[in-house]
Amino acid sequence: MVSVTVTSTASVVPATPTPTPSGTAVVEDLAILDATGPPCYVTWIYVYEGEADETEAYKASLAKVLVMYPQLAGSLVPLGGSNGRNALALTDKGAVFEEAVAPELSFKSLTATQQPLPKELARVDAVPAVSEDMPLLMARLTRVQG
Repeated sequence: MVSVTVTSTASVVPATPTPTPSGTAVVEDLAILDATGPPCYVTWIYVYEGEADETEAYKASLAKVLVMYPQLAGSLVPLGGSNGRNALALTDKGAVFEEAVAPELSFKSLTATQQPLPKELARVDAVPAVSEDMPLLMARLTRVQG
């Protein structure tokens, strides 16, 4: 088992607010597949070399991306009723950005094989309960040995 320790957690909001016609959050319907299936997180892991002091640049870039994709900074809201459907509220709550360390792993070990990556690198591995507090995007920058 690989040890991954989260060293900091921050909320990153869009660099500019999402325009709303009435000053309240816009609520959008979900696509039919998203509306009928259970909520789940999709995990993507990118492995690349970088500098140790680029964290603020990553956060600033994420804030700019959230302007172009305001849905990622929103939240799921239950519509009520017996069908259990949800909608997407453009709330600008932001994304969760974590920094972590995994000192037992090396860049070389992560890129040298076709083996599955350690599951501990993933931010979540469960289907969450729908909550307005649930972030739609969570990003983690995990540092490993060079």
